[in-house]
Amino acid sequence: MTQLLQDPDAHTRAGAVDLLAHYPGPFSDQALLQAAGDDSPWVRSCVANVIGNGKYERLLPTLVKLFADPVGLTNPLPPLTMDSLQAGARADSRGDVHTCAGYALLNFDLAQVGAILKANRSDKAFQLSFMKRLAEDGVAPDLQVLAADLLAHTANSEKEAAQNNFHWQLSYWLSGNFEWVWDTLFAHVSGLSRKALEDPKMVPLLDALQIADDPGDAKTRSLYEFFLDKGLLERAILVRRGITRRTEDKAIDKNSFGFPALLKMFDDIDEKHSLKPGWSTNTAPSA
Repeated sequence: MTQLLQDPDAHTRAGAVDLLAHYPGPFSDQALLQAAGDDSPWVRSCVANVIGNGKYERLLPTLVKLFADPVGLTNPLPPLTMDSLQAGARADSRGDVHTCAGYALLNFDLAQVGAILKANRSDKAFQLSFMKRLAEDGVAPDLQVLAADLLAHTANSEKEAAQNNFHWQLSYWLSGNFEWVWDTLFAHVSGLSRKALEDPKMVPLLDALQIADDPGDAKTRSLYEFFLDKGLLERAILVRRGITRRTEDKAIDKNSFGFPALLKMFDDIDEKHSLKPGWSTNTAPSA
């Protein structure tokens, strides 16, 4: 084992590091500490994996150092992207030390790594994953950060959709952590009064929520009714127009998606609020 860990070939050394997982104890601990300083990022990333998979709490200081490793720190190695990491996507990321260390930290119990996650909440790739995990322990996430990340994610996805001449369904936009972000923001604003919602700080949160325009998704109906309940008529209009845009997408068969029945559900919401069905697809009523 010692010879393999010192082999000139980096992949051989990495393989030896992987084998250490089967022999936990003082020898493995010391070998992992040494390998954490290996010249090869492939080897260092494997060290992070072994520590995380084994949940070796005694080696958490080493894992923290690996999380600060420059390889992958600002830009993940392909095929991962920053957007996919923010969404919480997992993939074989050996060679990307920062990403492997981030995943490894998330493998530990919150009682073991809570302080570390708090200290690294500003990490661009893992901030959503860390805030989501900390929320399990009652740590309130930064709502402005959540809104900014969701808006950025939406902009990237909208650009991709436009290039493909298709307006994707809500489930496409809200994958992984981004669905948690949407739900968290909506839960927050739903409990606020109309006056509180007029605070300028609420604008980014409400803007981020308006990603919802899929007539078949309960989130869209909830958001539309929420805007009407709170008297946010201009936002309600935008949501309904987004729904109309969706149903007029030439790439979608209206009948196969059941759009007529789905749109009736929104008409029912209009009538519940004493509005003419479909009012917001045309003009708003006078205030």
